[in-house]
Amino acid sequence: MPLNGVFANSVTYNTILEGFIKHRKAREAESFLTEMSKNEQLPTSSNCAAAISLFFKEFNPSVAIDVWRCIVEHNITPAEDSAKELIAGLLDFGRFTEVTKRADEMIDMRVELSRSTMENMKR
Repeated sequence: MPLNGVFANSVTYNTILEGFIKHRKAREAESFLTEMSKNEQLPTSSNCAAAISLFFKEFNPSVAIDVWRCIVEHNITPAEDSAKELIAGLLDFGRFTEVTKRADEMIDMRVELSRSTMENMKR
């Protein structure tokens, strides 16, 4: 995303991503996350959680899982809010095997899940 030879930094990327998320522009947010990845710019943990929530609300769980994979791959912390959103979304979509798979990743990352999230997983 160079403009006149000037490249955007992490703050710029995350601000633009935050705008897409706030305005519920899921397609644009998905494309922009891809662009961020290509330019080696990581989303903030709060943007990750908001993006996961947005993608589930827009019925696109595969992209929400991709965001989680980015969190795991790059060890973006704190991941608690993202983990909560991922678990809630997967449960809403009835993807129970995916919940157990991702919960194992969360345990490996030492993500602390809230009591309410744990209770939702038990149901």
